[in-house]
Amino acid sequence: RTKQTNCYYLATSGKVPRKPLAAKATRKSSNLYKNKKKLTIGSKSTKLLMRKLLFSRLVRKIAQDAIKAIQEVTKAFLIGIFEDTNINAIHAKRVTINTRDMNLAQRYYKKYKKSLQQM
Repeated sequence: RTKQTNCYYLATSGKVPRKPLAAKATRKSSNLYKNKKKLTIGSKSTKLLMRKLLFSRLVRKIAQDAIKAIQEVTKAFLIGIFEDTNINAIHAKRVTINTRDMNLAQRYYKKYKKSLQQM
């Protein structure tokens, strides 16, 4: 049985020929120039880029969401203070809350806030 060999292998004294380099792909023109052109057109003009009604509607929606978030946080904070005030009144064996109880509850929050800042 005879061994079959590649004729390239024999002709190049035992070296395997290199693969031919692939031709470079042609570059595509990017949209960078077009986008830059659009930006310069917008920056040179003194016209408004958004209509006034759309802008005011957007601002109003953002403001409403912010007010809702502030209301929820305030509600949670006040509920926490009143719970602590009620606990202080119960500890003093009273049913009604006093300003002393409220002041003590506020001191709790101040100490808690300071301990968080030290961490």
